Amino acid sequence: MPGLDLEPVTRTKHAAHEVDAALTAVALCGGRVTRAHEQLKASGVNIPYRTLAAWVADLFPNRYRHLAEQVAPQIEKSMVATARAAAMRSFEVAGEAVELEAQRLAAGEVKDAAASSRNLATTGGIMTDKMLLLDGRPTQISEQRSMDDVLRSLAAKGFIDGTATEEETADAGIAER
Repeated sequence: MPGLDLEPVTRTKHAAHEVDAALTAVALCGGRVTRAHEQLKASGVNIPYRTLAAWVADLFPNRYRHLAEQVAPQIEKSMVATARAAAMRSFEVAGEAVELEAQRLAAGEVKDAAASSRNLATTGGIMTDKMLLLDGRPTQISEQRSMDDVLRSLAAKGFIDGTATEEETADAGIAER
C-alpha cells in the first residue's frame, strides 16, 4: 500500500496478503480477535489467537487501522441492518407486552392501574414518535407567530373583542406627575 505509513510485513511466516486478510477479518468482527480467529479457522485459515492479537496491537497497528477504515462502510451497513432487526424485534415484543397488559387489565389482575396506564401511554407515545420519525414525518410541531397574529386569531374565533381601548388607572396618573 504505497504512500501510507504502514508497517512492512516481516517477522512472520505469512505473506502480506494473508496478514491483510486476517486483519480485515478482525476489523469486520469489530476488533474482536476471538471472533475473527473462530471465523478464520472455520474458513480453513489457522492463525493462532495470540498471533492475531499481536498483529493488531503490536506488529501492524497502522495497517490494521487502515484496513478497518477501508471496511468501515461495510461494517456500518451491517450495524444498520442489526439495529433495524433489533428495533423490529423490540417493537414486536412491546406489542406483545401491551397485549398482555391489556389482558391483565381486562381480567382485573393489575394492582396499580394508574402505573399500568402511564406505562402504556409512555410506550404508545414513544412508538408513535419513532414511527413518525422513520416515516419522515414531523415528530414535533413548533410555530412562531407575532402577538398581533395571535390576537387576530383569537378575535376571529370569537374569544376576544377585536377592539381595544385604553383605560386610565390610578397608577397612570401617578406616573405622569
